[in-house]
Amino acid sequence: MSESKRPTQAQRQRWKQAAMEQQAKMKEMIQSLAESYQENPETIAELLQFGSKFYRYSVRNTMLIYQQNPHATYVQSYKAWKEMGYSPKEGVHGMKVFVPVKTTWLELEAGKRVQLKYASKEDRIRYQAGEIPGTVRTSYEIGTVFDISQTTYPPELYPRLYAVGYPSELHRDVEKGLIAYAEERLACPVQVEDLSSISLRGAFYPMENKIRLNERMKDSQRLSTLAHELGHAMQHREMTKSEAQMELEADALGIMMEQYLGFEPTEARKRHLAECYRSYQEEYRKHPGERESFGTVMEQVFQKFRQELPKIEQYIQKYVPEQTLQKLSQPQRGERPEQTNQERYAQIKAQIRIVDYAQQHGYHVVAKGNYYTLKEHDSVIIDPEKNCFWRNSGRGTNPQGSVIDFAMNFVHSGNLEASLEELSQQVGGTSYPVRREREHPATAKTVEKVSLKDHLPGRNRDMRRAYAYLTKTRWIDPDVVQDFVDRKMLYQDVKGNCVFLAYGEHGEPNFATFRGTLSERKFLGDIKGSDYTHDFYISNGAEKLIVTESVIDAMSVMSILKGQNHDIHGYDYLVQAGTKKYDAVLTQLQEHPKVNEVLLAMDHDIAGVKGMQKVQELIGEFPEERKVSIHVPEPQYKDWNEVLSTAMRKMQPLEQIPFLREGELPEIHSCAVQSTEQVEERGFRKRGDQEQYRLVELGSEGQIQPMEINRNVIYTDPAQLKPLVPKMYELVKYEELEEQRAFRTGQSRETEQKLTEVQPQEPEKKLTETQSQEPGKKLAAEQIRVENGLVMAEAQLDGQRETLAVFREGNRYYVETGYAFDETLQEHDLDEHAAEQIREQLGERMEELGEGLLYLEDPLPESQRKSSPFLERVQQEEQKKAEMGMEYQPEEAMEMML
Repeated sequence: MSESKRPTQAQRQRWKQAAMEQQAKMKEMIQSLAESYQENPETIAELLQFGSKFYRYSVRNTMLIYQQNPHATYVQSYKAWKEMGYSPKEGVHGMKVFVPVKTTWLELEAGKRVQLKYASKEDRIRYQAGEIPGTVRTSYEIGTVFDISQTTYPPELYPRLYAVGYPSELHRDVEKGLIAYAEERLACPVQVEDLSSISLRGAFYPMENKIRLNERMKDSQRLSTLAHELGHAMQHREMTKSEAQMELEADALGIMMEQYLGFEPTEARKRHLAECYRSYQEEYRKHPGERESFGTVMEQVFQKFRQELPKIEQYIQKYVPEQTLQKLSQPQRGERPEQTNQERYAQIKAQIRIVDYAQQHGYHVVAKGNYYTLKEHDSVIIDPEKNCFWRNSGRGTNPQGSVIDFAMNFVHSGNLEASLEELSQQVGGTSYPVRREREHPATAKTVEKVSLKDHLPGRNRDMRRAYAYLTKTRWIDPDVVQDFVDRKMLYQDVKGNCVFLAYGEHGEPNFATFRGTLSERKFLGDIKGSDYTHDFYISNGAEKLIVTESVIDAMSVMSILKGQNHDIHGYDYLVQAGTKKYDAVLTQLQEHPKVNEVLLAMDHDIAGVKGMQKVQELIGEFPEERKVSIHVPEPQYKDWNEVLSTAMRKMQPLEQIPFLREGELPEIHSCAVQSTEQVEERGFRKRGDQEQYRLVELGSEGQIQPMEINRNVIYTDPAQLKPLVPKMYELVKYEELEEQRAFRTGQSRETEQKLTEVQPQEPEKKLTETQSQEPGKKLAAEQIRVENGLVMAEAQLDGQRETLAVFREGNRYYVETGYAFDETLQEHDLDEHAAEQIREQLGERMEELGEGLLYLEDPLPESQRKSSPFLERVQQEEQKKAEMGMEYQPEEAMEMML
């Protein structure tokens, strides 16, 4: 009987093989993530922030959980959840981790060994009696854990299991708790004083065991710096490690502490961590066997975090009692406020990488320098920094899309709702491990830094095309162009392109970008190896810094200043490599402390305005005061080169250009596509099964109203409306516009509807008296046709050709324009000739139609439609035009001209 419980040799072999395969997959996940840090060390901060929630796990298991679900918050085994009275939801898949297991092995006769659990009853009795020796060994088996979001645990009870940190109102008290912890537990005094520096934020002095913080820092900066210096105080009382390792460990521990306490680590801190990692990896390669591996370093950091966190919490609770926490309603510790749609979309874009999502759905991602493309669609360019993509060639010249747009275009056939449903599940639940496929896999495990010098294009013998393009097409002042040439910041490559080159503090090239010189074709891009932490910087040792979006814009500003008799060398210039990349602004301000004023001169579009907004916020975090001013072109111009070009072409004096006049950030308006599924009224209603669409915005009193740009036109495809969105209008989801409306009016849609129900309804007005045509004159239709069962009339209204649905009232036929709710509805009577065309088109089917909208439930087949001679002539002419348009090829026409 006892022997029957033992598994057979074949069963053990199968189990062992399956376990080995699963372990291999898990190790591959860890290796993939570790190798990604060598390529992009900036992402190490993400692992540490994630690890602050799983500090009880080993680094190896934290990496596994992160790879399988980077949005997990609290995980346990199936058994642990069941003991609490809850269980994983049906159909969910847990995450695989390594579980340490202590196994007792019995030493039998003839050198045979067997695990205690598989031993016979007799051998187990002999072992307990001390007759058979045994040894205890720790091995790792595969276990499964489930995140709290995958279980039946009630969301309202989440705060009982984990906390999401302390709200900003309590950061001053949290700081007091950390100082008390340092002074009482670590015997390390913390002094806030004048460090006689604007760049030094703080330091740990191991010989004195003391922390000093710069009194010029703001609260959030001081808290971040204190966390970093505490990382030193916990680990580096003895100076036995290299500076790179100590800084790496302090950054890692500080970031975990910041995230756990509820404040986001700064970009400067993350960037410093990445730099320390690079330095330490360089040491590790140069001193084989003398330095600990990165994994060992991180394991020690996690261990120290596990050891000290309970003590840190005790000290903080002395200054932040639980009663104080509970009094704060927005937000309370551990609460998850309900998300708006705008927050939901932002979370999807922030947490789901296009590269990862593409690979989940079978696309092969191929690295191309700093960008990626798809093997199946080589016209797609993915920017991993911005987490966006472009279609076709030309970085920055075609519209960019987010991961939501990618899902719509490449996975869900244009279905937005299906895309959002899938992506939302990934944000809240399961994500998948991925591997990048490089075009030329490196044989070595380390990835060498790309050298910009090795990728600079060859120089041409002259600069004729570059000079002509910059001075004649872009209207840049010749002296400005020559200044760039003299400083070796501009040359023409062998293909005739302009190559702009910037240099670091030691005179080495650190950023290069090129631009085509053919006016009929946009061609631009950054050169491989460019340093995006510095971007294109022109240093004149000035106190004022001008920030633009392109080198051409910077040269345009210089030309304007020169034309106004200003010294162009009285300013430094920074060209941002994209409006969402801010590292360079922070880096350059730190490296150029002399700069005390920043002039933001980015484009007059949504991306430029948002970029300036973000830069303003970042500069505001600096301890030293810096003036920030806005210098945006007037609304009719996109950028400063357009301002310069227009003035030069019209021979206007440059003194009239108000560049140095300070302005305000232009307002960004919101608009949305509204459909007849959401609202129906006279002039805007569903036509059978065909929905109508229009652009709407918020009015002066917060009400949703149609935009003038699409009045009097029927749109049956929402895609038709996107090109109509005006400048400085951001197209948002209709639900987001509803939320803005509710916020501005101070009431919800439900409240508004209840108020409306109470009010007596006035009879709807007829506005036939305000028709646009002359009184008594009826509208002549150029064409009558039946589309999807609707009778449509094409006519000239107010000088524009309109295609509108036809209504009938007795013997009267008319079309409608405008909207009833804002009293712009107009009815336009059709003349008798148009009415005759309608009767000829429909024939016997006229009997099916009642009054109101002329709509056929069963659309008229093409063969049964009748046409008047006039209609036939129009259709023939249109057919001829269409055929000519299809046959016309501009390339062939150009060849004929040449």
